[in-house]
Amino acid sequence: HSIGIMSGKPVRRVGVIGFGKVGQFLVGKILEDTSGSMELAFVVDLFNPAGVMDSEIIPAGCKAANLDDYQSFNADVIAEVAHPDVSKDHGAKFINGGCDYLSASTTAFANPEVEASVYTAARSDTNNCGLYLAQGALWGAPDIQRMAESGKLAKLTVTMKKHPESLFPLKSSPEFEANEAAKGKQEECVLYDGPTRPLAATFPVNVNTICTAAIAAN
Repeated sequence: HSIGIMSGKPVRRVGVIGFGKVGQFLVGKILEDTSGSMELAFVVDLFNPAGVMDSEIIPAGCKAANLDDYQSFNADVIAEVAHPDVSKDHGAKFINGGCDYLSASTTAFANPEVEASVYTAARSDTNNCGLYLAQGALWGAPDIQRMAESGKLAKLTVTMKKHPESLFPLKSSPEFEANEAAKGKQEECVLYDGPTRPLAATFPVNVNTICTAAIAAN
């Protein structure tokens, strides 16, 4: 790790995956930081590489077209604000490679194989890196976690209501047809009522908050 000259505190180099609204916000905050505690390592958007390469905000030396050479940027922390597939394809590799990993797309961990691989890496005694989950809109996440750890939480139920235009179920699912039908109705329609893992598989980009709640309650 590099050392901040003014503060004497370690400088954390942060890599950001995803340059949509949330990614742009994070990059801006990192670049504006005056505490000397963090600096931008790299930015990559796997779905829109040109958005990063053409950006006037990101320093030239921090622009990455893909993750093939991410280790050359010497990041200490990698923050994912893009898609659950990032954790599936790279999460364990990041942690085993010496980076703390912050994931915002917590639906990824509804997949038992992804959960097992990334959790195993984070719990390994051979590295000093961990997995961190962004609480996002779930302001009560720490309280849920504390209640679960103290044995005071037996069951957690979450109700999410959204306009059907804001929901993106898999096109191969029954929920997709039900959501399309709901766009022509005024009354509320229940698209899904059940456990979290199948829900996350059907709505991979819509239910991060619910997945975060499930993980905190576990």
